[in-house]
Amino acid sequence: MASGDFNGDGRDDIAAFYDNGPSIEGGNRSSLFAFYSTGTGFAAPTRVWSTPGGFTWSAGQVTSGDYNKDGKDDIAVLYNRGTTEAGVHQSALFTFASTGTDFAAPREAWASTGSFSWNAGQPVSGDFDKDGKADVGVLYRAGTSEDGRRIDSLFSFTSTGTDLTAPVKHWTGSVV
Repeated sequence: MASGDFNGDGRDDIAAFYDNGPSIEGGNRSSLFAFYSTGTGFAAPTRVWSTPGGFTWSAGQVTSGDYNKDGKDDIAVLYNRGTTEAGVHQSALFTFASTGTDFAAPREAWASTGSFSWNAGQPVSGDFDKDGKADVGVLYRAGTSEDGRRIDSLFSFTSTGTDLTAPVKHWTGSVV
C-alpha cells in the first residue's frame, strides 16, 4: 500500500496492490486499486491498473511520489525478479504514472546488472534534491561486518521528470 494525491485534488488517497491469482497460462495476475479521498472518508475502490499475467503483487515493495511533477502522485515498485542459477539476485524498479483517473502501464526505470536483492531493500519517496520532483531512496541491507554488526547502504534514484536514474550509492556503514 501507498498513499499520495493520485488524482490531483489536494487530498491524499490510498493505493493498494491485490493478488488476482494465476492466469489460465499460469502467470501471476495483479491489480492496483485506488481509494480516493472524499475529504471525510474514502470512495469505494477503483481498479486503476491490472495485468493479465506476469506481475506478482507479493514481489513488489510500493512507494509513491510525484516523479514527473504534474501535480499527481505516481507509484514506484521495487520488484523481485528472482535469483539466477549463479545466485545473483535480480531486481527492478518500475514506475506507474498517474493520469488522474488511472495509472499508465508500469515502465521499467531500472534493472539490476549485478546482485541486488529486492528483499534487502526498503524503498521510500521524497524530493531529496529539492527540484520539485520526487525521487526514490532505498535503504539496503548490505551484509554483516566481521564483528557482527549490520552493514547498510543508502541508494537514491533521482527523477529526471520523465524517468528515474540508475541508483547512486550515497553511504555504506553501520547505523548502530
